[in-house]
Amino acid sequence: MISMRRWGLYGGALLLVAAWADLPSKAADLTLTTVQPCYGSAGTTLSVNIRLTNAGLSVIGGQFFLRYDQSVLQFHDIAPGEAPFVNEIYEIVPGDGGPGTIDYAIGTVPGGLGTSLDSTMAVIHFTALTEFCGLSGFVSFRQHNPPTRLSDDTGGDVSVTVANLVCPGETCDDGNACTANDVCSNGKCGGVPVDCSDNNICTNDLCNPTTGCYHVNNTISCDDGNICTTNDACTGGTCAGTTMNCDDDNPCTDDFCNPETECGCYHVNNTRPCDDGNICTTSDICSGGICVGGPLLGCNLGTVCTTGTCRPDTGCTYAYNSVTCDDGNACTAYDVCSNGICSGVPVDCDDNNACTDDLCNPLTGCYHVNNTARCNDHHSCKINDVCTGGVCSGVSSSPTCVECIADGQCNDGNNCTTDTCFHGICFYTPNSNSCDDGNACTTNDTCASGVCIGGAALDCDDGSICTDDSCNPSSGCVHVVNSDPCDSGNACTTYDTCFGGVCLGGPPINCDDGNACTDDFCNPASGCLHINNSAPCNDGCECTTNDVCSGGLCVGGPPPDCDDGNPCTDDSCDVTLGCYHIFNTNPCDDGNDCTNNDICTFGACRGTLFCGLSTPFPDPNGPDKVRYLSFQIQGSQSGPSETALQVKLVSLMHPNPLGLSQFPPPDFIALEGQVRYVGVPLDCTETEVLPATFKCAPLQCTPHYMDWGDALGGRSLHVTSQEVVPSSTYEVRQLAASCQGDEGTCTAISDPLTIHTQRWGDVAAPFQAPFPAPLTQPNITDVAACVDKFKAVPAAIIVARADVNPAVPNGRVDIADVANIVDAFKNLAYPFPGPTACP
Repeated sequence: MISMRRWGLYGGALLLVAAWADLPSKAADLTLTTVQPCYGSAGTTLSVNIRLTNAGLSVIGGQFFLRYDQSVLQFHDIAPGEAPFVNEIYEIVPGDGGPGTIDYAIGTVPGGLGTSLDSTMAVIHFTALTEFCGLSGFVSFRQHNPPTRLSDDTGGDVSVTVANLVCPGETCDDGNACTANDVCSNGKCGGVPVDCSDNNICTNDLCNPTTGCYHVNNTISCDDGNICTTNDACTGGTCAGTTMNCDDDNPCTDDFCNPETECGCYHVNNTRPCDDGNICTTSDICSGGICVGGPLLGCNLGTVCTTGTCRPDTGCTYAYNSVTCDDGNACTAYDVCSNGICSGVPVDCDDNNACTDDLCNPLTGCYHVNNTARCNDHHSCKINDVCTGGVCSGVSSSPTCVECIADGQCNDGNNCTTDTCFHGICFYTPNSNSCDDGNACTTNDTCASGVCIGGAALDCDDGSICTDDSCNPSSGCVHVVNSDPCDSGNACTTYDTCFGGVCLGGPPINCDDGNACTDDFCNPASGCLHINNSAPCNDGCECTTNDVCSGGLCVGGPPPDCDDGNPCTDDSCDVTLGCYHIFNTNPCDDGNDCTNNDICTFGACRGTLFCGLSTPFPDPNGPDKVRYLSFQIQGSQSGPSETALQVKLVSLMHPNPLGLSQFPPPDFIALEGQVRYVGVPLDCTETEVLPATFKCAPLQCTPHYMDWGDALGGRSLHVTSQEVVPSSTYEVRQLAASCQGDEGTCTAISDPLTIHTQRWGDVAAPFQAPFPAPLTQPNITDVAACVDKFKAVPAAIIVARADVNPAVPNGRVDIADVANIVDAFKNLAYPFPGPTACP
């Protein structure tokens, strides 16, 4: 029973009022409230109001047992509440619940009528030792023996219902500029990460907890959205690339890039001058996307005695010929080429007139000058013939030098004279009859001045470009075959050449215009033709599919599906490289129930592991028996989540230090490395342990999945069964619900929590760790402590430690427990049967 004193001035005397008597109780509610927000930092003063509600009678006082978390709060004082409770303050007496508990009582002045109204009975002040957010579990009412009670104005007790103070998720500020929408949760102020994305791929989006979001320019590859640039990269926070080179090295196409299309580069045929690579063509011009040669080059040096030919690769070559020519000298005839020089034989200027001197002028040809030479006029009837005026005449020897009766008697043997008999004398008159000058290279020879003069030169052109035509004065026309370039009349052949006097077509013309979208063929009459087709093609762009020809152009089809099925890559297409994938930092889901805040990192989805276990601060009065595995479970930060608890039997120690044959230890070696799973948690009770009810669970061979955070309410879990033996090592892991059916290889699992069970028989402080070896056995202190507990000595250890029977727990200390600890002190082997193999 607590002791209470009440001070108050009544007629100048100090009165002492006894405690309330045990009378029938009436219903009422008692609640805890605060006047400060449910969060704060170290040093914050917290005021907790004890408020009475729904009182059916006039309540004049009360006695309470308060428990608070010493790791968060430090008790300061208690101030009086509202009337009528403000007039008295009872002395606070340390409670028997140990540190972190307060027994206190509140009453009214003697004779006070009390109150049945809602009112604050007292205000308790605490100082926060650390940052807090929400008071759930920090301050609470606990059962008192006798139970918490209020006294009404008739002296009767009024029972109460106590509601823990719960922070309803008020907004707060965690002081971190990288979080937003901060609220109180699980005793902490926190928020969701701030979205620092500026939607600019060229900046790394970062956050400084002090100043908030900031952005640092990067130099990663990117896509500026312009199909006409390549090698796009970030610079100065902007994505830019170099202009695409669309040059296809074809002078017969105009190359350009259209940023409005899918593939950018286009090549349009032009009609510009060009060079087809054939030296023998001139005025080459583009047509249909290829360079087409023009007229053949004339290989003519300007001299008739040299013949020129042309080869496509080397050009013009020249050779001497032997054709007829004209050397420009009127004093020569029958000119013909020889060794590149045109020359002829001297012209015969003899006019067969002895009365003229026959001369030749190179410019004008033959000319004749009268002389006065003696001559012969061929008239035998004349004598003393002499030239006069270009005529030979003499003095008739007689009047009738030559008598003739008829023309037939006159014949001078010259076809170019007409012989007549005139007046009985023969006369010979030059005529213009046809004749033959004896030169086969002249035609239409005609007499002139009594001489046969050659006519026009004989036309030796046989109409064939493949023969070199000339004339021999003795034999006439000569036709020598050549190998000159020619034109066979077939537009589908190239490099036509003379052979055997005939023009033969050369290799077929190449009508390929380099355009897969035209069907190319040749018409002998007109040459190359190009007809548009609709064939499949390749537009050279890796970002189109099913390309097909249309209008002579290759038109790209639908874009390819670049989706690699990875949410952690941004999928794009490059016209040269095709599909490519750039790592992003998008939120994602890694499929691991033990992670949250999943985000893409280097092309993979990774989250922050939240599943995990921890060992609570040791509770000297807690149910930490020698064969308990005690730990706390970290709840999910993203809401309820089902998990299973896996226990690995790492090292099962069961030594027999003295080697006593009568106590052979069980063989646990075969079970080391095997796993067990924690079963359904139960409510277990230890009469001497506070809280009186705690959560315990057995080990089993099959996993049990549940929301452990909800089931345990943040409390520790104590796992026990005969599977757990002292002085051994265990590893506990938390498995995500996604591991069901695949627990052996699942990766959605927390890091292990290593737990060492306590030493066999070590039940009293100071406790000795079971490792490392050598194992020092319990001492006489442990034996004495267990004996004291068996004798019910008031200061003895609690049942939870001294109850070392294999039946765990049986809730008492009997002679079997004493005997077991004595055996431990004697270094005897464990009496526990140990684990069994799973089916």
